[in-house]
Amino acid sequence: MTSETDRQRLLQIAREAIAAHVSGTAAVADMPTFEGLERPGGAFVTIHHHGDLRGCIGHIEANQSLRRVVR
Repeated sequence: MTSETDRQRLLQIAREAIAAHVSGTAAVADMPTFEGLERPGGAFVTIHHHGDLRGCIGHIEANQSLRRVVR
């Protein structure tokens, strides 16, 4: 189970990665590590705008850390 704190961190990581991609800048290379986010896991990220689904992407294999998958 992912804690509320880790969920907030994952949301921050996802937002930063999206902003970097949209602006054409490099994503933060040295992301902070958080114990709960270093375990292997899969993730599915969705983007909503005013209640409408705007995009989604996922990685179901647990072969990378959650932090890296969400980024």
